[in-house]
Amino acid sequence: MDAGPRALRRPALLLLAGLATSLPVAAQTLVDVFPDTFDQPTPMVTDSLGNVYVAGELSHNVWRIAPDGTTSVAISRSAPAPGPCAKPFALAIGPADELYVACDLNDKVLRLDTDGTLSEALAPAIPGSGDVELTSLAVSAGGTLFVGATVDGDGFVFEVAPGGTVSIALDETSVPGGLPGQPLVFGERGTVIIGWYDHLWQIDGTGAPLLLADGIGTAVDVAVTTGGAIYACATNTLYRVTLQGAVDVLESSKKGMEVEADELGNAWVIKPVDGPFGLQSEIRRIDPSGQQTVVVPVTPPEGVYYGLAAGPDNSIYWLLDLGSMVPGSHWLARRAPGGAVSLLIDAAGAGPNEWAVDAHRPFPRADGSVLVASEKTDNILVADGSGGVASVFTIPDFRDNVRATPTFDAQGRPLVVTGGSTFANVFDAADVLRLEGLPADVTKVYDGGAPGAAGQGQLILAAAPDSRGDTWFLTEWYLFRVAPDGTVTQVYEPGNLGDYTHMVLDSRDTVYVSGADDAIHRITPDGVGEVLVADLGDTVQELAVDAQDNVLARVSSQVLRIAPDGEVTPALDSSMGVTLGPTTAMAVGRQGDIWLAVAPTTFSPLVVPRVVHRAPDGTVEVALDAADLGLDDLFVGAMVADPFGDLYVLERRAALVVRLDAAGGATVLVSNADEGTAALASLPQHGAIDLSGTLWFDGGAAFLALSQDDWWTDLHGSAPGLAGRPRLAVRATMEPGSSFDRVITHAPPNALMLNWIAFQSTPFDAIGGTVHAFPYSQQLAFVADAQGDSGFALTWPAGIPSGIDVYLQFIVQDLSVPDGLTLSNAVTKTTP
Repeated sequence: MDAGPRALRRPALLLLAGLATSLPVAAQTLVDVFPDTFDQPTPMVTDSLGNVYVAGELSHNVWRIAPDGTTSVAISRSAPAPGPCAKPFALAIGPADELYVACDLNDKVLRLDTDGTLSEALAPAIPGSGDVELTSLAVSAGGTLFVGATVDGDGFVFEVAPGGTVSIALDETSVPGGLPGQPLVFGERGTVIIGWYDHLWQIDGTGAPLLLADGIGTAVDVAVTTGGAIYACATNTLYRVTLQGAVDVLESSKKGMEVEADELGNAWVIKPVDGPFGLQSEIRRIDPSGQQTVVVPVTPPEGVYYGLAAGPDNSIYWLLDLGSMVPGSHWLARRAPGGAVSLLIDAAGAGPNEWAVDAHRPFPRADGSVLVASEKTDNILVADGSGGVASVFTIPDFRDNVRATPTFDAQGRPLVVTGGSTFANVFDAADVLRLEGLPADVTKVYDGGAPGAAGQGQLILAAAPDSRGDTWFLTEWYLFRVAPDGTVTQVYEPGNLGDYTHMVLDSRDTVYVSGADDAIHRITPDGVGEVLVADLGDTVQELAVDAQDNVLARVSSQVLRIAPDGEVTPALDSSMGVTLGPTTAMAVGRQGDIWLAVAPTTFSPLVVPRVVHRAPDGTVEVALDAADLGLDDLFVGAMVADPFGDLYVLERRAALVVRLDAAGGATVLVSNADEGTAALASLPQHGAIDLSGTLWFDGGAAFLALSQDDWWTDLHGSAPGLAGRPRLAVRATMEPGSSFDRVITHAPPNALMLNWIAFQSTPFDAIGGTVHAFPYSQQLAFVADAQGDSGFALTWPAGIPSGIDVYLQFIVQDLSVPDGLTLSNAVTKTTP
């Protein structure tokens, strides 16, 4: 970029200094993702597979951008029967990934199914149709399509059932006095909201529309939070409305406002305000309790904010129109969850208003990129989230196996290191279909290319999060810590670790690293590193940590225990009464159980393949062999222990997932003989289980997630304490007379705990975490054992009605933290 535009931008950067102490300006590149036939792009939508759809209003085409960046025409102006879509202007995605497109000039709604079938969802043959104008589209969680329209000047909301039946959901006869004007339909988190004249409705296709509020004016923007609060912008006023009909006026302004909701229950608002240079704008956050905070101050002179959008990682994106103060007035900005503000795209080098975007919102994607539709230049800009602008979307492929065992961050997302790559990926468990392979939500956390980092471009071999929200990444030579805002710090240089590299964190965020030097390195949370054990006699093949923060190392045909003072003792070897052999996998239970898988090799053909178990009392026994599964052989790629004492065995040769319960019973959960699980033929060898009971494992060409229906859903929200974040897991079908199992781990030893039980949830942030089980209906007192654990099994009572949401969470005494209290995660399940 030459000096001229840079010099012209300098006054703007000085005025923007209120946004952040330093705003890096990206090297600006305009990207023509589409051919010349693409004309006036509309707002974009995405399906569950990551395909993005965008319509060209004047080219009369709807385009599809695949996750790999491939662009194709989804609906063309020469479409076969039922014909083309003239001036497509509104898009919506249904629960089966069907695409709905509103066609302005030929007054119909087309439906495109995933198999390519094109049909009419709503045709011109509308009752009393004459002069028809479609205004908006939304789809309910059940697949019902709602279309806002005017017919001969009268307003309607049409309801199209999944089977195709068309009916009138709302019209001017719905309330006394009628409803003049055009209805606006909003789809938010599976909820359909109608803004029309003086009213706000909720509608879901299962019954009569529910009138939420009247007398507020026509809602022009709506957001629904994860907690169910509805925010509506109408007549220059922001309202908060509950499903019980309570209406609160939160803000008023001289001009209209915009509102957006993130995944944490916050609402984000762009509010016009009076500034020293006239009408300007600021961005506010409204937390679930209603507390308002100005998070981005007023714009510079002649500037306004618009196009507010929440990203998958709860970042907030918006557009800046700086008017005539600098050449190239439209900029894209981002506020990270930690509060850091940065510019992702500036258009200064391309001339005034070169990529004017009208009122379209930016479109954050799961891979960290952001799309901006430019009506001025008829293209799509793609910001990669790190300051550069690229023309393609990249989702890591899994043709190379997962390199390391996944671990989970504070939000419960598994961190996965893919082979053949220089980055780690975060997968959101909520977006994964059971055994459907690659998740749709993929975010690159760190690519090893941090400016000035010594390990730039090196292959990442392991990743692990700590309780503070930082993520640690290990390469062959270096250890890095990456903060939630993306700041990369080189922490330690253990030397050339080679291929056999492992990393694990204990409950106090101390990091342990092993490698080809046969040593174990210890790095404290503040980054001070040392060699804990200089020579273990052979390469470490796997690391784990037990409940007492001893490090367990699988070395050759044994498991060694390394105490915090560096003392090395055998934890499981052939001297304990069972002949072992070459080992292939290890698992450690919360009570000190150790499982070790052994298998014969060319050099040890007489070894019997099996899984050996060492109980906390020192008893050693064979837990599983090939005969237990009806196999001639057994080769275990990985083992995962859950908090309830069960063991999950990933068998590689027969491609099985086996659960071994605490009583010794073996159940095959997944077999390669099962329909739809052919990916298991790729020899699973890494696995991890989250607090919702989802077993994550690699299948070579895909990364799979196996859900277990009796586990309760993890809502997260835990706070760090003396022994890390207390972890609560519950499994119960909630059938009368069935078992109710509950385990909490990682509490301080002998800590007092209160178990809150609630039947509704109003989340709020407190003592470093989020309380979900509130308002609670009952609290029960417990005491953790000397290891900081507590667990019991009860019988689920009879007589509890179906459809009741139950929430559990623990408040834990912890004198090591400022408030003296910490929180476990919360879990929830609905009674059947």
